[in-house]
Amino acid sequence: MPIHQDQDRAQSQGLFWLSATVFMVASLFLVFLIYLWFADPGQIERAKSWEIEESSVIEWMSKSIESEEVFEQNWMADPGDPEVFRSLELAIEYQFKLRAVDPDDSFGSMSRLNRLLKRLEDTKGKMLFSKSRAYTDRAAQFENHGDAISAVPLLEEALEAQEWINSHLKESDLVDRNEVARIQHLLERLEAKDVSVEVESLVEMGNASFEEGKWEDAKTHYDRALVLQESINLNMPDSSLVRWRLVQELKENQRRIEAAEMNERIEDLLAASAPSNNSIDRALNLQALVNERYPNTVYYNRERFEQLRAQLASDQSQANAVLLSEQVALLDLLLQQNQWANVEAALLEIEGCIKDFEKRFSFSLLPDPSLKERINWMIIHQADLPDISAKVGEGLVKHSVLNLWIYKTEVDQLLYHQVMGNNPSRWVGDNYPVDSVGFDEANEFCKLLGWSLGKQVQLPQKEWLPEIDFSLLNENEMWFSGRSGFRSQPVGTSQAVGGLYDLFGNLTEWVYRSEEGEVVYLFGGSGADTWSQMRKKPLRTVATNFRSRWVGFRFCVLN
Repeated sequence: MPIHQDQDRAQSQGLFWLSATVFMVASLFLVFLIYLWFADPGQIERAKSWEIEESSVIEWMSKSIESEEVFEQNWMADPGDPEVFRSLELAIEYQFKLRAVDPDDSFGSMSRLNRLLKRLEDTKGKMLFSKSRAYTDRAAQFENHGDAISAVPLLEEALEAQEWINSHLKESDLVDRNEVARIQHLLERLEAKDVSVEVESLVEMGNASFEEGKWEDAKTHYDRALVLQESINLNMPDSSLVRWRLVQELKENQRRIEAAEMNERIEDLLAASAPSNNSIDRALNLQALVNERYPNTVYYNRERFEQLRAQLASDQSQANAVLLSEQVALLDLLLQQNQWANVEAALLEIEGCIKDFEKRFSFSLLPDPSLKERINWMIIHQADLPDISAKVGEGLVKHSVLNLWIYKTEVDQLLYHQVMGNNPSRWVGDNYPVDSVGFDEANEFCKLLGWSLGKQVQLPQKEWLPEIDFSLLNENEMWFSGRSGFRSQPVGTSQAVGGLYDLFGNLTEWVYRSEEGEVVYLFGGSGADTWSQMRKKPLRTVATNFRSRWVGFRFCVLN
């Protein structure tokens, strides 16, 4: 019994220590994995990667060695052939792949890579370095002899060689970034010189073509020269080849060509023995354009412009004047028929024709010198035209004998203000007669009113007023001093004489006699006069500049 117990105890102790040992080993392995993960997690992946890419690694090592051997054979045979370096560069490519999977250089991949790079530096690198320096020196010699054309390609090859060294042999002593900058500066300078020479050549050819009258060729040369010179000025602002003055000269040459081409077209239009009005018109427009755009060229010709305008005016002004007169007649008809919807369009049409006529011909050739003033005034006041026409139409009385109409009242202040835009009256009121009006102002009113109506309007002549039998008149129904209150009264409130109100009394009125050289009179007396004074002397001679609060007027409309 004790023996069995000892055996069982020994067996239990063995199992315990075995379990403890296994647990310890597992714990240590876990700790090791955790350490690897936190110390460098990539270690696990690289170990796994090595197992996966083992066949590829062996292949890369083999191809790298093989490519190096091929390079050595070809290099010994022809060291000057640029293609021999392809094998060495291929070997380096494989070696870079090996270094990527063996960063710790367990298989010597780093040392082999450095050796291959050193070999590339000693062969291709030194060859390109020597080539770059030799080509740069030769380019400098060409430049000193003024041969930029030969120097530029040498510098381009030297630049390419040095840039290859700087990008492929980054750790080499052959790397020289300052040399790249120096070669680039030389190239820019030589290219600018070459371009500058081309600019000068183009300018000479442009000048020659211009002198020969070959405008298209000259323009082509100047345009190309301008583009090149502006490129130099903008890209190399510190260069001695910058020439802003030349740019201005080239632009001026372009303007000279444009002026010369237009002048040539003008001469072609006038070359016929009897050029048509259309040709003269086109030549006139072109000369006006030349004078406006190119005043500082030899083609500026004010005298020819005036001659062409005068010639065209002599041929066309009469026809244009007739056309303008017809348009004015149509406007008057529209005004007389109260077709206000069409009046605005007619005014704008005439305004455009007047501007065109004034531009092309002498303004003095217009059939009516006041036409421009009339159209401008009517455009400004066209909103008032219907009211003015309606008011005048309601107030006209047909003359019993003559073919004319007389306004039945003295002009009131409302109508005067609508036409003249002001009111000089001392006694203010829309339906009161306008007073304090001089003879010239009354005539100006008649002129503007005639423009509004499309008819002739003027002050009455003495002979147009009706013959009066004073015995039929009642002084108590007229505004004389006895009942006027010594001031004017509303129009149309006195006794009508031949259909005309206030012909006697209220305000004395402007009239004239044409057969006596347009002698000016005041007729009918006023509220400041007595009935007997007016009967004794109804007509009084005055100066045209006379002005009084007792003076007004009426008007006549002629058919």
